[in-house]
Amino acid sequence: QRAGPSRSRVPMAERLNAEWLAPDLAPLSPRLMPLLLPHLEWTDIHRLSLAQRSCGRELVRAVHSRYLGDARFGVLNRLERLGPRLSRAQAAQARGSPEALASASGELTVLEQCSHVIAQNCQLYGELFEFLGFTVGDDLETYADSLLRVFDRVQSFVDAVQRLRATHNSQPHSNVSVRSVLREPFNYNSDDDVE
Repeated sequence: QRAGPSRSRVPMAERLNAEWLAPDLAPLSPRLMPLLLPHLEWTDIHRLSLAQRSCGRELVRAVHSRYLGDARFGVLNRLERLGPRLSRAQAAQARGSPEALASASGELTVLEQCSHVIAQNCQLYGELFEFLGFTVGDDLETYADSLLRVFDRVQSFVDAVQRLRATHNSQPHSNVSVRSVLREPFNYNSDDDVE
């Protein structure tokens, strides 16, 4: 039997560091970069790109096609999927009932977290283009235009969420509590009450 974890259980980053970036192994094929991209951490992307320029070029192309285009995992599609949630939060906020405001608060929390992650990812895409953009040559202008278009949409979404949060915070809230909903005290028999 082999000692240690099996190859399938070793995290992708450790396999990259231990096997693919080792100097005694053959270079990693750039054609694999679009397949590896979803599994790589940002530090691994930078390390791999420094080790092999052709891999860096393919990673920039993969980021553009996967996240900045019209792909299923793209930023614009993520924003489209968050749009109905924003609409629900706005509608709940407009109703103004305590239950609706509580619902709007929960939706706002999710929207704020999602918009933060998306904006942070866009910033990392920009840093990647700045760091490795030279590898794609004349395509960099097209890629940068796509990134700027996505930045504008993300900023508009973040602004809408922030405006809704400001409106939510400016309204008086009545604390909705289970205890306040129940008019009578909740009586129950515990084991201590048994005589």
